[in-house]
Amino acid sequence: MDKELMLENKKCLLEEIGANFNLINSIINSIVSTHPFENPVHELSFIRNALIGISQSVGYNVGLFNQFMIFETGEIKKHTKPIGFTALYEEIEKRKADG
Repeated sequence: MDKELMLENKKCLLEEIGANFNLINSIINSIVSTHPFENPVHELSFIRNALIGISQSVGYNVGLFNQFMIFETGEIKKHTKPIGFTALYEEIEKRKADG
């Protein structure tokens, strides 16, 4: 795949991820801003359906992110040790302990 097409694909993936996070935010806001239903069963059904939508959106973002990582690194790594902020925190704690 040529570089220009890869950059366009990466840009599109990031735009999709951002748009999907906006969708998740909208779903959460609709849950928070909805007035209580008169019937608790209807309220629970509404919240259940919203959570299903959020779950599907998160799964979609995971797939998009994995595609992005393939473009960036050529693989999707399986992490067997801490990553991200957890790894950073553990490194800081280790430095403190080492003095």
